[in-house]
Amino acid sequence: MKTWIASLCILSLSRAVLSQTCVTPDGPCVFPFVFLGTTYTECTMDGSTQLWCATSVDSTTLNYETYGYCPSSCSNSTVLACQTVDGINCVFPFVFQGMTYNNCTNADYGSTFWCATSVGAGNLINSFGTCSSNCPSTSGNSPNVCNTSSGTQCVFPFTYKSITFTSCTMMDSSFSMVCN
Repeated sequence: MKTWIASLCILSLSRAVLSQTCVTPDGPCVFPFVFLGTTYTECTMDGSTQLWCATSVDSTTLNYETYGYCPSSCSNSTVLACQTVDGINCVFPFVFQGMTYNNCTNADYGSTFWCATSVGAGNLINSFGTCSSNCPSTSGNSPNVCNTSSGTQCVFPFTYKSITFTSCTMMDSSFSMVCN
């Protein structure tokens, strides 16, 4: 049996930091944070009628855990959710044909980039739409192109500790993605 050696993937994972400039009644904002698949670096009104931010996040995914309402001195986020041409928010990550996507893709649709608009268990795609031109995208069936710490392109799928992965993983690593 071939043994795979895990290397660090060079992906931009940001460590969340407390804001020095935006403090809610529930504590300082934590940036960046993720809400419904979108990463925010400032307060947002997504999902609310008031500006809000994360006051704590999951250390691995940066998904918000608690939030607070931002005072008017805090700015509204300029980070917009990736939407379809019909104005529906994309849902990331999503799984299509066994591969995990964190951006719009044109897999199986020629030059048309698309995203999930709803997902089920395991982030499996339920519905999709055509992405707006301002959305980040990845061509083809290579949703997670990244390099090892030595600069070699990661190869998917790979098996690590008897588990098969189709994208980089944070298994056994803090704030670093690994692949073969």
